[in-house]
Amino acid sequence: EPDLVIGHNPGALGPVVRIGQRLQVPILFDAEDYHRGESYVVRAGIEDRMIALEDRYIPHLSAMTAASPLIAQAYTELYPNKKITTINNAFPAALQPIAPERMTGPLRIVWFSQVVGIDRGLQDFMKGMASASDIPVHLNLVGLCSNENREVLEACIEHPNHQLSFHDPMPEPALFEFLGQHEIGLALEFPTPKNRDICRTNKLYTYPLAGCFMLASKTTSQVHFIEEYPATGEIIELTDFVGVARVIQKAHSQREKLLRKRLLSYDQGRTTLNWE
Repeated sequence: EPDLVIGHNPGALGPVVRIGQRLQVPILFDAEDYHRGESYVVRAGIEDRMIALEDRYIPHLSAMTAASPLIAQAYTELYPNKKITTINNAFPAALQPIAPERMTGPLRIVWFSQVVGIDRGLQDFMKGMASASDIPVHLNLVGLCSNENREVLEACIEHPNHQLSFHDPMPEPALFEFLGQHEIGLALEFPTPKNRDICRTNKLYTYPLAGCFMLASKTTSQVHFIEEYPATGEIIELTDFVGVARVIQKAHSQREKLLRKRLLSYDQGRTTLNWE
């Protein structure tokens, strides 16, 4: 006997509407992604099917939530009669580790996800890293990684100054502690398909809370985020390998300044970019 029914992925749209109508209770849908523009939908060539699914059921919803302001905007343009509220992918402030401290030795850079893929911008960033061959860098990747993908990424390491390490997924408290041991966190997205251009992944909220300065690739949503929270990081152009190398060189040569940036980002996580 629920008071409210919420669906969270496209396959839930039909059931949630039927349940809500039968029980006569409000029905919501949480759009964590812009589903008709998701990578798997575009790759499979099923955009028309996803559009038909959304057009059939979204008009029957009481309201929606979306995981980024631009996803909310995109759905509002499609369904102007729907109230859509943004709920960001933030984490509890209690997960915040101790404040950042100045680091020495190799520049410590981290990236995480559920799965380590080779379509996430990592190779492009590593090409830029290769152009900074004189800078010692330790890049840590967190997530499930196939042997094939590991070999592809390991092949991107061209210089003895650069080290690449892989780590299995870890519980949230352990992840935040691990991220806090790094200076720079990578938020790498491509601007296509549309969902990747307008989504806000949880990296944008995780890195500040952990005390990492963020390098975010140039998508509409990530530019929007950095403009809103400039203390958290800077935008990089993934295909500008010389530009990426320059950012790495500058970060390593100005460790004290990098620490100040991390502390400002950490403070933003503590005061604003958390679930509370």
